Amino acid sequence: GGIAPGVDLFCVRVFPDAASGANQGDIANAIDALSRMNSVDLINMSLGTDIASQIELDAIRDALERGTLCVCAAGNNSGPVNYPAAFTECIAVSALGRLGWGPPGSLTATRVPQNSALFGNENLYFANFSCFGAQIATAAPGVGIVSTVPSRFGLEAPYAAMDGTSMASPAACGALAAMLATAPGYVLLPRDESRTQMAVTILRAKCRDIGLHPEYGGRGTLHTA
Repeated sequence: GGIAPGVDLFCVRVFPDAASGANQGDIANAIDALSRMNSVDLINMSLGTDIASQIELDAIRDALERGTLCVCAAGNNSGPVNYPAAFTECIAVSALGRLGWGPPGSLTATRVPQNSALFGNENLYFANFSCFGAQIATAAPGVGIVSTVPSRFGLEAPYAAMDGTSMASPAACGALAAMLATAPGYVLLPRDESRTQMAVTILRAKCRDIGLHPEYGGRGTLHTA
């Protein structure tokens, strides 16, 4: 199941624990390992900060030259797009919600914006926590996303609803992975910048306008039709 069934999935830990931030060197090493050693096509990065890192950018550029595209969470502080999403070499993903999703009184229900300009088509809205700006490439579901969470408080294999661009980014990344798997000629391309650029071209071509200004929704949401 999942958004991209059958995908080869690799995971690299860069956060030592739930209370600690990620080290820039660890992030750069993770990007390098995934791109150089595992030859991945896409890397999801559900992390960010308001300070640009040259170490991370160098790793992202090296990955791009190996055919790997980084898809990144835009950030959750209702301000400018965070890094690394703000780098032009990356795909920045903002978060969407849908009116009526989430019971009254839940955290999910508090993510609805007050500004009417942040409402799009099909009852979709730009989440009031999501970062925005000219760097946004696409938008994806990021409000009330139900998934597995670590076992704790005596619960085994629990589920929870979470909000954030860290939920939207992997949704966009998974959708793009499914599209690349069936894109004519993509898998035959060499692992160099031409492969990365084709992934970007396919993403742009497959986005559907959802009635939001580009600084909020980018080119829209990814769809397969």
